[in-house]
Amino acid sequence: MPQAAVHAARAVPPKEPHPKEIVRLEAKVARLENELGKAQTVIEVQSRLSALLDQFATGGATSTGETK
Repeated sequence: MPQAAVHAARAVPPKEPHPKEIVRLEAKVARLENELGKAQTVIEVQSRLSALLDQFATGGATSTGETK
């Protein structure tokens, strides 16, 4: 018997996921999407803060917040 036929004969069709498993995974996806949104916000704030600190370090801003 050819190798491909042996693998095909052993293949088990995928099962339908259990409804409780679907609910659990959907909740996990929602939680992870929420965490991702928070992480993206933190990264954006850190980027802006870094740019602002760089301006102050290089003398690019005055005490009134105006750029030179």
